[in-house]
Amino acid sequence: MVDTQDRSLTGLEPINTRRVRGNLHAEESMTPNPISPDSPEWQREMHALRIEVRDLNQQVRGLVEAWETAQGIVRFMKFLGTMATAGAAIWALVSMARSSK
Repeated sequence: MVDTQDRSLTGLEPINTRRVRGNLHAEESMTPNPISPDSPEWQREMHALRIEVRDLNQQVRGLVEAWETAQGIVRFMKFLGTMATAGAAIWALVSMARSSK
C-alpha cells in the first residue's frame, strides 16, 4: 500500500512509504512520471517555475548590490579608523615632545 501519490517534475516519483507487516519501510520508486511535456499542466508548472526563477534572480541581484554597498561602507569605516588612530598617534607624539622640553 503506497501512502504518497505526489508526482514531481523530474520525471520520477518521490520516495514512497509502504507498510509491510506493521512496519514502515521506504522504497525508492524510479517509474517515469506520466505527465508529458506537452500537457497543459506541465506547461503551467514550467511557466510558474520560470516566473519564480526570474523573481529570485531579481532578489539575488538586490542582495548582491546591498552586499557590495555594505563592503564599501566597511572599507570607509576602516579608513576612518586608521586615520583616527594615526591622528591620535601623531597628537600623542607632539604632546610628549612638548612636555619633555
